[in-house]
This record gives sequence, structure tokens and C-alpha cells, in this order.
Amino acid sequence: MAARDTRISAGYMHRKISVTVLFAVALLSATEATSLVAPATAGPLEDGLAAAQRGDYATALRLWRPFAEQGVAAAEYDLGSCT
Repeated sequence: MAARDTRISAGYMHRKISVTVLFAVALLSATEATSLVAPATAGPLEDGLAAAQRGDYATALRLWRPFAEQGVAAAEYDLGSCT
């Protein structure tokens, strides 16, 4: 019985690598395009931090308290740091 040739051809590997690289580039491009279209915005916790840093503790308290009451650890910590 003759032994079967199990080697993978160089052309097959080249195509497989090319497809993988093309997919990775497309995925990175889509990720970058999304970040350009929809930039990150600050939420209430970050707005509260900015208020506290400028000394507006009443605004910080107003923004953080609802989250702290819901058990959000970051808001609880931030409220505790103001006392």
C-alpha cells in the first residue's frame, strides 16, 4: 500500500494566510471607523468627577447619589471621597 502525501502545498498556505490577514485588516478598519464616527462621551459618573474636581460638590453629589443608591461601587467610592 502506498503512503499518502499529507504535505500542505505552499499555495494553499499562502492563500490561507492571505485570507486571515485580509480579515484582520478589515476588522481593524471597521473598529477604527466606528471610533471615528461615534466618539466616546462622558457619562454621569465622569461628569460628577469633573464637578468635584472643580469644587462643585453639590453637582457631583446630585450625579453620583442615584448610582450609589443602586450599589454602583465607583459612585459609592466617589461619594465617600468627598466627605
